[in-house]
Amino acid sequence: MAITDLCSAALNTVRQYDMIGNGRRVLVGLSGGADSVALTHWLTKTFGKERVVAMHVNHMIRGANAERDERFSAGFAASLGIDFVSVKIDVPTAAGSSSLEETARDLRYAALEKEAEARNISVIALAHNANDNAETTIFNIARGCGISGIGIPAVRQWRSGVIVRPLIGVTRDVIEKYLTDNGLTHISDETNDDTEYTRNYIRHAVLPSLNRINTASVANISRLSAYASEDDAFITSLADKAISDGGGRLTVGILSALPTPVLKRAVRKAVAAVIGEAPSEKATEAVISLVLTGKNGTTCELPAGVRALIADGELFILNEREFKSLADGSRCGITLEKPIDENNVRVLVAKIKADTVGELFTRQRADGDSYVFGGLTRTLKKLKSDVPCDARQRRPVVCDRHGIVWYPGFRVRDDAYDPNGTQVYYTEPVILHRSDDDQVNYTNV
Repeated sequence: MAITDLCSAALNTVRQYDMIGNGRRVLVGLSGGADSVALTHWLTKTFGKERVVAMHVNHMIRGANAERDERFSAGFAASLGIDFVSVKIDVPTAAGSSSLEETARDLRYAALEKEAEARNISVIALAHNANDNAETTIFNIARGCGISGIGIPAVRQWRSGVIVRPLIGVTRDVIEKYLTDNGLTHISDETNDDTEYTRNYIRHAVLPSLNRINTASVANISRLSAYASEDDAFITSLADKAISDGGGRLTVGILSALPTPVLKRAVRKAVAAVIGEAPSEKATEAVISLVLTGKNGTTCELPAGVRALIADGELFILNEREFKSLADGSRCGITLEKPIDENNVRVLVAKIKADTVGELFTRQRADGDSYVFGGLTRTLKKLKSDVPCDARQRRPVVCDRHGIVWYPGFRVRDDAYDPNGTQVYYTEPVILHRSDDDQVNYTNV
């Protein structure tokens, strides 16, 4: 009965998420432990030995026992008649002062992905089960999380395919029964009993306490994680649709009308794409505040030198180079070289001290902006009344660390002006106006 339970649960999971289809081959992580032995055996019996390759990663943490695990895994793969590969990684040296657990996990995933790519395999199967999912869910709740990534996903994308977990709905006792009924042996990792590791403490202390409340607590927690993942996927799809509706742009009008859960995901996705990781709650809230305020020229700082900027009714997430470098000011039409083709464009030029040019960056106008030229303080609010209508929302402000240097179309700040200085150009398209005789005229400053 237990064998049927594991087989049917795993097969249902594979079918539900379309994990392994169309004759695809699978690279399975084989540690030698109970879960990976059960998974490797089940995959081989279900899909055939020609479609399964087992890989063992020796982390070189446990000395002779690590060597024993590697030998056992090789022997087990041979008994099933499947291809086997192993790799040694000196995790203690690589970790240094960092977490041994996290370093081992990161390097293990990297090794699996590298091997899969070398063999042209797009599916990596791992043996995480319902207990692992419950432990991860409790751990994430304890340290603070939302429903995004609360547990272990059944399927996760990697650069060349998917990482799948067919046993994610199977509890550990069912796995152990499967091993017994099939006469399968496995290796026990003695570090799994060390409750100094947080996850081991949850396994040996927290979950047994919860089982006193409800003997089905592990399955229930794992089910909650699955429901949360489904809800998160749906809400994320709404965020993706909002961005799509804006033509791929982060339009403030569309974003600000979104329900908060959808807005959060849209913002997180935009920021993560630039900083390379999910932003903190504090960073996310800061960007949301910008969106809801909606004022052009407002910015906030994010990790890794990134800034969020509201400009022309859009939210921009800009890295440091994009935000501060004059050479990359092309978003706002600022350049050090005069455009070759001046047709249908407006070109304005300023002469700025060479040492100031090296500090220049561009931003959008903000309330209260002003600077001094001709001995008088000029407000941009007043200056913009003399700017062509088609350029008022687009035209940037050129700044250095002391403030505004130049508002294109007007003079340079007195202390930054040099008649023999570096020429800085601003280029913008013009709006065509047709006269009564239908001739095209161009509005120029």
